[in-house]
Amino acid sequence: MTLRVRLPEDSALEGVTRIDGRFGLDPDRVSLARIRRAIAGGDAELPAARAMTLLFDSDFPNKHRDFEKVLADDAAPELLRRVAAAYLGRMQTPEAVEILVQQLDIRDELVLSSVVRSLGASGGRRALETLDALERDLPASVYDEVVVARTFIAHRIGVEGAERPTSSEIAFIDVDERCSGKLGVMAADRNDTELCLRALGRRPFGIELAENAIQVRCQRRVWLFLPNHLYSTHSALGGLASHRAILGLVASRVQATGLYSLAYVLLATPLEDGTIRVVATRTNGQMTFGGSARLDERGLHFSLRAAARPGAFAIGVDGTWANGELRVERAVAGFTAEFPRNRPERELPPAVQNARRVT
Repeated sequence: MTLRVRLPEDSALEGVTRIDGRFGLDPDRVSLARIRRAIAGGDAELPAARAMTLLFDSDFPNKHRDFEKVLADDAAPELLRRVAAAYLGRMQTPEAVEILVQQLDIRDELVLSSVVRSLGASGGRRALETLDALERDLPASVYDEVVVARTFIAHRIGVEGAERPTSSEIAFIDVDERCSGKLGVMAADRNDTELCLRALGRRPFGIELAENAIQVRCQRRVWLFLPNHLYSTHSALGGLASHRAILGLVASRVQATGLYSLAYVLLATPLEDGTIRVVATRTNGQMTFGGSARLDERGLHFSLRAAARPGAFAIGVDGTWANGELRVERAVAGFTAEFPRNRPERELPPAVQNARRVT
């Protein structure tokens, strides 16, 4: 059969590996020598991409050096180098991040794009400063990835930094109550939460996730919101009024397998008027929904809507987050997309044409 593996840190990266029963291997039982031989292309029964997955899943302490070797090898296949960059980003260790920073001079622009995206998911202050210093020297083809990476890093470490050009003024669409249905919002099952946490791995996007996940259902689609553990108490929420932050992650469940994969990153930015802008983006930086929030003694009150874009489904969620618990006052979704792709703006529904601007 064919297994398609998608690494969430690079949504464009798909490795297709043909496997059969011979590759039902335990990563901690396969010898390191065989894995390294396979990565070098010397094992006819174990594809290099599969060997790299086994290496990542293993408990070998110095595996970042093997990925570094592949990433730095100009003669290595482009796919393997991109996989190496993605796995280094998922490792979330200082050594792995430093390797990515040191490889920002890679000439292959597709590989460089993967390096930048991985830094966005794992980098800290040094990565942000290095990207700032190198921005003018990096190829124009990776400019968007650099902006996205700097945005994610700045929110993760709570400092000023780059921001998506459109995030300061986003057009939102609300739900037409005449053709809408309720979103199911409830505490997630403990087994589902554990499965999702295992799938996302250690400190995804550099944050510790709380175990009190929230499940969102819309017909057959299922998402889990996993909050940043740092903001699980009311006192900690006060920090959102003074610095940027990653509020948490949203994972989507794949209908065919029941497994979870990273879908959105929730970013919070304090504004001068005392409100907090909340934006959900895909890992490539695309805005999907957002809105505003305000903080008082009762908790964080928020109002979220879908961003107006071709193919978007209108949603409306209003509620309060306090002490790790969610209270929902309104959760609805439109039955169909607000407007089809590539439809002229003059033909858009009034709800979209008159989408309010939020600053």
